Parts: sequence; structure tokens; C-alpha cells
Amino acid sequence: MKKISSIIGILVIVLVLGGCFPKDNEAKSEFVLVTIADRNFKIPRGYFDGRSPSGKDTESVVLEYALPDFKILPTHPLHREERQKLIQAGLMRSMLLEAERNRPPAHVSAENLMRGRNYQKQEGDFWGLEKYQRPKETGKYPVVWDDFFIERNKRGEIISFLFCSPPDKDKVPSCNHRFMDKGLVYQIHWNIRELKNWQQQKKAAINFIDSLEIHEVERN
Repeated sequence: MKKISSIIGILVIVLVLGGCFPKDNEAKSEFVLVTIADRNFKIPRGYFDGRSPSGKDTESVVLEYALPDFKILPTHPLHREERQKLIQAGLMRSMLLEAERNRPPAHVSAENLMRGRNYQKQEGDFWGLEKYQRPKETGKYPVVWDDFFIERNKRGEIISFLFCSPPDKDKVPSCNHRFMDKGLVYQIHWNIRELKNWQQQKKAAINFIDSLEIHEVERN
């Protein structure tokens, strides 16, 4: 009987002491190591928000966050009201990252999107962008197409493009900007009120991702 009591006592001590030290898996679960385009990123798990990050050697990944500071979203479903407020304010957004080598150049994508769709260039100053629209459709259920914006470099080459909600189309009108930087293809979203600040939004997204990059991959 004494032997059994001693064994139980030892087990209790081991369990208590074991609870004082974080397990390796628990400590590492706060971050996900992702490799895209030969670049390594240590990303807090909260940015995946319930999605299943593939981890190392990922071809693409989707991050979700709250603008303007790329904060981790309130957890779902515990903070549903906070998330709803962000949605209504147009601040709950996502970002798709892909390896540039796996996608066509920006000018090829833009030209494919415009081909056969009768886009018409609009006159005016659009914060350094070219604006294109499709003619309004008629009929019982006409489709309202997004406005299309193109960014060109000094040589006149297309280097990025945006789709933005035209007036009265969406409850929370927004823009979707696709561009490339340092081997990555970005696809970011933000409220259309920020269209005039598209360059700042682009720079902020790049700086955010750059801040997550690590130059020495952690080994188990």
C-alpha cells in the first residue's frame, strides 16, 4: 500500500512540475514558418484566423487582419461584435501572397483581363493611375462591372492593376490591388476611400510583410 501511495505521489509531483514548463509544441504554435519565393517568414498564427496554413514551402498563403495597422483580428466567434464593426467600417481585410514565378507578369494578366471586354479609357487625373470602364449593361438584370485601374512605370509598362467598386454597387465599396515586389505577388484589399492613397497602401503592405521575414530559418 505504501508503495502504491509513493508512486501516486511521484506522479502528482511530475504532473505539477510538468505544468510549469511550456511544451515545445505549445511554444512554437504561436507562429507559423512559411516559405514563399525562397523567402522565409515567421507569421503569428492569429493572421491565419482559423484557416489551415500549410507552413514551410507554401506556394501561396492568405492572411487576414484589421487595417490601418495590420492588427490581428479579434477572435471568432468570441468577439463577433468587434469583427462586425470592422466589417462595417471596411477595416477587416485580407491579403493573398503568391510566388511571382508561378504567375504571369502584371502586363500579361492585365491585358488578358481587358481582352474582349470592351474597356474604355477614361479621361482625367486618377492619382497617377489610368482608369478604364466597361459600358453599362442594359436589361432586366444588368451586371455592374468594377472600375479597372492600371499603374505604369516610366517606360510605359504595366506593373500593377486595381479593381474598384463603382458608385452604388457594394455596401462596403473597396479596391483590390495586385502588384509584385521582391519575388512575391500581392493581392490586397482596402476601402475605396483610400484609392487616392493607393501608393501608401501598397508601401504599407510591403513593409508589413518585410517585417515578418526572417533570414535564418529556425531548426527543430
